[in-house]
Amino acid sequence: AAAGFDVYGLSLDPAAAQTAWAEEHALGYPLLTDTPEAAALTAFAALKPDDGSGALKILRSHAVVAKGGAVLLVENGVKSDASFGDALAFVTRHAAGQ
Repeated sequence: AAAGFDVYGLSLDPAAAQTAWAEEHALGYPLLTDTPEAAALTAFAALKPDDGSGALKILRSHAVVAKGGAVLLVENGVKSDASFGDALAFVTRHAAGQ
């Protein structure tokens, strides 16, 4: 947990699907499922607008939540190749008191 933060992934996928995906990609962090209500993803405004299909779809996002639950950062619409680096840069600056 670099700089005192823990990393988690969050999606609408069922736990069994997440476990298989995490093992396939050798993730170094746990994945959390937000089904069926999508309460956390809704709170982070990380759902795409309804396209009329009724299916919930995720807007790729990252959030930094401090121990105790204070939300320090939410960025929605991030690019997958930049998300981790951007979140890490934020955490590094935050840990340095900037």
